[in-house]
Amino acid sequence: RRVALSTLNSVLCSDFSNCITVFVNTVTPGTVGNDQTLCGNNPSAFTEITTATGTGTISYQWQSSTTGCGGPWNTIIGATSATYDAPAGLLVTTYYQRVTTSILNSVTCTATSNCITVTANAITAGAISGNRTICSGGDPAGFTETISATGTNLTFQWQISTTTSAGPWTDLIGEVNATYDPPGPITQTTYYRRIAVATVNSTSCSATSNFVTVFVNSVTPSTMAGDQSICGISDDPTAFTVTSPASGSGSLSYQWQSNTTGCAGSWANIVGATSATYDAPNVLLTTFYRVIVTSTLNSVACTAISNCLTITSFSKVWNGVVNTDWNNDSNWTPIGVPTSIDCVIIPNVSNDPLISGTNYDAQAKSLSVLAGGNL
Repeated sequence: RRVALSTLNSVLCSDFSNCITVFVNTVTPGTVGNDQTLCGNNPSAFTEITTATGTGTISYQWQSSTTGCGGPWNTIIGATSATYDAPAGLLVTTYYQRVTTSILNSVTCTATSNCITVTANAITAGAISGNRTICSGGDPAGFTETISATGTNLTFQWQISTTTSAGPWTDLIGEVNATYDPPGPITQTTYYRRIAVATVNSTSCSATSNFVTVFVNSVTPSTMAGDQSICGISDDPTAFTVTSPASGSGSLSYQWQSNTTGCAGSWANIVGATSATYDAPNVLLTTFYRVIVTSTLNSVACTAISNCLTITSFSKVWNGVVNTDWNNDSNWTPIGVPTSIDCVIIPNVSNDPLISGTNYDAQAKSLSVLAGGNL
């Protein structure tokens, strides 16, 4: 107020004006929180830690910046509550503050809160190379990275499952590189994946790659029966039979083989013998047989070999490659003069056999002289 003074004839008089009030519009911003580091792109809602105060009517406006706490700041449309829940979709580190406004007697005063930092810990899993198929007990080729993982301070962890592609998954101890070469032998279909981990502000975020499958093409051979003995050109072997059928993870096919040297000998395919069983023709020499079973899965062929079967032939075939002497071992196939258990076959050859000598008897279980042959 104002005091007015008047002095007249040494007499002092005073009077007071009206009273003027100066209203102070005080506003405090309060504090909001908290800083956070995201896994994903959806920040947690910001809360009010300390309530803002003001002499007048209080209102709020939230602001954001992708530059820093020094701004520049952008008004967030519609964000006018004491708290704020930022929407999902945040891909870069973003800063937030709240401006508190107090209006008193039409006078506006503002105060700005602390700055909240939301750090985006963005991570992508990348992709690893595709499926492969191996024969049981094989060693698959190593997995490579076809698309690189992205993130800050990246680390990796490979995992394995022998159940399904949905797990359960188990960490492979020590396998923390971007690539991985699984060791053999592998005997069952196995699944692999890679976990990428990005760490920012002591917060670790992870992303899981695609899974890859190592298919195992298992094949077990047939167990065959049919060892037998024959004698002579008219003795027809009995067809071989299956006592335990072959099995495989893929499509099965068969190839019969034979040789005349032994089960450990050098084998040759029998043309057209591609069934699970085989009916061998008459043989003049002891002959050995087996079947190769092939399982084809995802274009990968794996094989297994059956037991060895033997058709023992007691045939002795005259070849006369040395002379006409019946008693010469080398004149016979297989080598050796016939005995009483052999079925003798005399074909048409240049040197016909002669049985000569005093009191000498040639021996044979049976004798077949073919057209053009002579004894």
